Amino acid sequence: RSLSKSFRFELFNHIKDYSSENEIDLDIINGIEDHVHCLFRLKSSQNPAEVIKLIKGESSFWINKNVILDDKFEWQVGYGVFSVSEKD
Repeated sequence: RSLSKSFRFELFNHIKDYSSENEIDLDIINGIEDHVHCLFRLKSSQNPAEVIKLIKGESSFWINKNVILDDKFEWQVGYGVFSVSEKD
């Protein structure tokens, strides 16, 4: 499914708000029609897999609850995680 530019703006704001409400430090979010990139500053107590599960699950629920797209929305299975530092 394609995420239109106007919809992406709304989705990104929702994900930012949800992250903030759940003590997930989302530094940057952006994307194009078919995928999203997020830069999180996770605490050592936060499991990346659990954070991604929360973000993907809640955002797809929000999209479907608000009937934003014509068909049922699901994120693709899987994700990529990379560690970065100021030195990189």
